[in-house]
Amino acid sequence: MEEIVIKLEEKDDTPHIIFMGVLSVVQCIFIILKLVNVIKWNWVWVLIPLWGTTALGILATFMGEIIDFIKFSIWEIKKNKGERIMWGSRGRIFAKKVTIDGIKFDSEQEGIYYQELKEKEKNGEISDLEIHPNYELLPSFLNNNQKHMNRLSYEPDFVFFDKEQGRKRYIDVKGFETEEFKLKHKLFDYYLLKNDIYGKAYLEVLKYSKTTGFVPIEQYKEVMKTRKQKKEEERKYYKSIVLKQQHDTEIARRKEVRELKRIDELVETSKRRKLTKAEKDRLNELLDRYDMKVNINE
Repeated sequence: MEEIVIKLEEKDDTPHIIFMGVLSVVQCIFIILKLVNVIKWNWVWVLIPLWGTTALGILATFMGEIIDFIKFSIWEIKKNKGERIMWGSRGRIFAKKVTIDGIKFDSEQEGIYYQELKEKEKNGEISDLEIHPNYELLPSFLNNNQKHMNRLSYEPDFVFFDKEQGRKRYIDVKGFETEEFKLKHKLFDYYLLKNDIYGKAYLEVLKYSKTTGFVPIEQYKEVMKTRKQKKEEERKYYKSIVLKQQHDTEIARRKEVRELKRIDELVETSKRRKLTKAEKDRLNELLDRYDMKVNINE
């Protein structure tokens, strides 16, 4: 089931703290410069880091509220157009419902898989195709407090007999497994363990993506995990290259500073006394390196 997941992630406040610290320093500098009459600004402009930050904060909050309102409006529009909205542990999930051959499916991917199964049934690869059959996992009952408890049932998306595998298959097309689904998954697998005549049945949860097609959701998770690890390794590799370049640049800068300082020292020394041969050679080497010319006392 192809879904769009909207989630909130924890953000690092370090850049914000640094930014506020810099603003505080700038504000102090402005006030000191004003008090010692170095700058002739009006106090309104002197205090701009203080009231400007507050104004920006209010504006950012206002814009955030507008953005949240727009997002909520989009969700409501999607809901009114027949899209199923549910909650998972990772956030709010959208899945567009479709109708094919008069059958309603909870998502476009579920409809695509139905069409694939129809083609396989036509080619004789599968038989006994059922759409959304209902299975009772737990009957209704009265608890010890004499309260009526409703039956618990589950409807897999598809059930069919796979002639190649010689077993009945139970399929659910998902984009994300909610906690409720995970519980029903376990209960249904237990139901099949006790009731499947072939003794091979279990619930198969399939996930669709453009890169993998329909694959077991565990396989999809492994593919995504591998891809994420690869991206993280690439990020670390490129970060190490950047850090090495920065390190090499800093080393070269410090070396240049030392050598330019050495040129100044040798020139000053030449004004007081005659340079030794080693000092002259070093000075000439540095002057050639930086394409510089200076007059020294021989």
